[in-house]
Amino acid sequence: MILAGDVGGTKTVLSLFARSGDGLREIDSRTFPSREYPSLEGIVAEFLSGNLLTEEPNSAPQAACFGWGGPDRADGVRGVR
Repeated sequence: MILAGDVGGTKTVLSLFARSGDGLREIDSRTFPSREYPSLEGIVAEFLSGNLLTEEPNSAPQAACFGWGGPDRADGVRGVR
């Protein structure tokens, strides 16, 4: 499973994909109002606790990738660990 996210100031879109043959199959996708959550971790936790994931075997993500827009700064981006 792969968790992918597009994080923005207005909304955050998260999707979960499973490997399928030579490609990927979307399992679930949801949009969250970013400002209603104190952190990305909260959005991810709510998304992963969704009902669709409990129906899919081996549903824990093995990889994740997030993209977000923002100013290009010399000190870079602080990641979540």
